[in-house]
Amino acid sequence: MANFLGISQKLAQADQTRIDTYLFADTKNAPAWYQAGSFSFLFQNFSTDLDGFIFHDNKRNRTFIVDGYIVHDSGQNTEFSRHVLNPEELADLFAGLDIHERCSELAGLFTLIIWDENTRQLFCIRDQCGSKPLYVAEKQGYIVFASTIRAIHWTGLIDKRMNHHSIPFFLAMISVPDPLTAYETVIQVPSGHYLAWKEGRSTLHRYWQMFARIPDQTASDVLMAKKLREVLSASVWCALPANGVCGSFLSGGHDTSTIVGLASEKTGCTLKTFTLGYGDDKKFASFNEFQFARTIAQMYGTEHHEYNVGADILIKALPELTWHLNSPSGDALNRYFSISFAAKYLDIVLSGLGGDEIFIGSMWYKRLFRLQTLIKLWKNMPASMQQIIRAMIGFLPEKISPIQKFRRLEALSHTPINIYMDMRFLFKEPLTKKLFTKDLAIELDGKPGPVDLVSDLFQTVNSQELISQFMYLLVCHEIAHIMLRDLSTMSHAHSIETRSPFLDRRVLDTIASIPVNSLYNRGTLRYMQILACHDLLPKITLQRKKQSFIIPLALWARNELSIPINRLLSKQAIIKRGFFNPEIIEQLKRDFFLSRQPIPYYIWNLALLELWCRINIDNDFNEPPQANLDDFL
Repeated sequence: MANFLGISQKLAQADQTRIDTYLFADTKNAPAWYQAGSFSFLFQNFSTDLDGFIFHDNKRNRTFIVDGYIVHDSGQNTEFSRHVLNPEELADLFAGLDIHERCSELAGLFTLIIWDENTRQLFCIRDQCGSKPLYVAEKQGYIVFASTIRAIHWTGLIDKRMNHHSIPFFLAMISVPDPLTAYETVIQVPSGHYLAWKEGRSTLHRYWQMFARIPDQTASDVLMAKKLREVLSASVWCALPANGVCGSFLSGGHDTSTIVGLASEKTGCTLKTFTLGYGDDKKFASFNEFQFARTIAQMYGTEHHEYNVGADILIKALPELTWHLNSPSGDALNRYFSISFAAKYLDIVLSGLGGDEIFIGSMWYKRLFRLQTLIKLWKNMPASMQQIIRAMIGFLPEKISPIQKFRRLEALSHTPINIYMDMRFLFKEPLTKKLFTKDLAIELDGKPGPVDLVSDLFQTVNSQELISQFMYLLVCHEIAHIMLRDLSTMSHAHSIETRSPFLDRRVLDTIASIPVNSLYNRGTLRYMQILACHDLLPKITLQRKKQSFIIPLALWARNELSIPINRLLSKQAIIKRGFFNPEIIEQLKRDFFLSRQPIPYYIWNLALLELWCRINIDNDFNEPPQANLDDFL
């Protein structure tokens, strides 16, 4: 992973020195400034491996910046490419500057910048899932791009104002989706897109979309599993560093175990593996995966490391963690601790991120299967029978749980959009409308919100299968906007390269080419993944139940975190911030602390948003704050 910054103007030496001091004081390798015509570039690689570079093509007068690694694989060969492009090969590939065509042939995990001094065109390209960050701001005809929003602000050229339009997205979707950010003047280039800039004007272009091809209905499951194994092997091969020194996160589940198994076939050296847990207390047993990870570590002879996180460690880390977030996130804690732990041992680590979503391994798919069955039964029921049931239900109190479920089912039976929002949104519209103050509601009136985003995504997916539509949304939003963004943000924070081979474009295209009924085979989660990689996994892994990678927030929020939550969400703090109705916030707190609401994420995400504002909006720290959390309460 690399730090980079580009500005469409020449900077004075004093400005370069100031930005150096702010951005790169605590990282491993020294940064360097480059001048290419009217552009100033700053670049810094985090590792000795070729996981990023800046290169000037003298023959064509072009400058290339790469964060990550790029593979050229057009799909015309029978075998998947395992060759990572070097700078000269990349320059030759884009010799004709046919950006759209060439981007569709790229694989790997990358951000790519191309500046052509002759035509004075800039292209800012993100890979298909958005594995690497790419932020852009424009003002008065010039452009600034960088790997972090903070780098853009430290140029002094772009105003730093919070984007209130991002608030409803964060509440509903626990993140701020591309191209929005939490700042008014900065966007993030969406995954699978490139931004073209010339003569002070920019345009966004989509160059890749999952499910663009029709699934192959003729191939057998065995043949499709063989192809999946081949592409997974090639993807992991490309993700392994050239120097052979590599590690992997390891939970002992299907995804990280598959990564370790495939990596062990290729490296010829001892892998380092890392597992995060929460102590030996029995109350944390359902959150820990140590025993499963140890089984895989012993099976492959890895150098295994374990790390316990307690509430005290979380409280101590919260100010620094929050400072690093380019936009608020409700799911960054585990990424922060996993990456900070691995960074003590190496500078490149592999991740199984995305496996739950693309291999149909998440329990959300189980819920979707059941819901599909119920909706089908309801829709096939005679209209007269439906009317009788509605009439009977109408006389029963709403608080009866089966009645609530029935009414919910009837409401959900209309569109897939409603199903997705019901299953995946945290704050839903009725509560959100009550939550906003009058002033914020007026400011947001008429602007597209989370519902509009989900509707747009459903309209762009090229599949009529409900499972495929959900997978598309999980890839486009939850992987791109939450998981990968948090992963890349925390990787930057700790100067480490994190690679997720399952999200290589060729893997996603292969998954999209497999019919849905072959991916999960009558509701069997991970059917195709297991068929392709069963020899890599021991029996205990194949048979274990799905365990989510989450922190014990419900336990901590009612105990060690209760004081910070109450102070961050005090009535005075809420009134001062001006976003939310203090009475609704008080009701949410009462419901949680009196155990009327078991889910901690409502009040926790509200508290995180307030803390993010205090650290990143109210203050202007040049480096991670060394203060205790109490200093921000």
